[in-house]
Order: sequence, then C-alpha cells, then structure tokens
Amino acid sequence: MTELDPFPMFSEQVEIQGEWRPRFEKIGG
Repeated sequence: MTELDPFPMFSEQVEIQGEWRPRFEKIGG
C-alpha cells in the first residue's frame, strides 16, 4: 500500500459483540 491509497487499511483486530473484526483506520489520519 501507499500513502495515496484512498481505501482504509486493516490495522488491528478488535472484539465486537463477541466476534473478532478488523478495525479500519484511514491512511494519513
């Protein structure tokens, strides 16, 4: 990936409602 990638990237997995789901973080803050 590059800093110009407009799509969010998978950061870390967080537990939501008993299920592990990827947390999205946008590049560049």
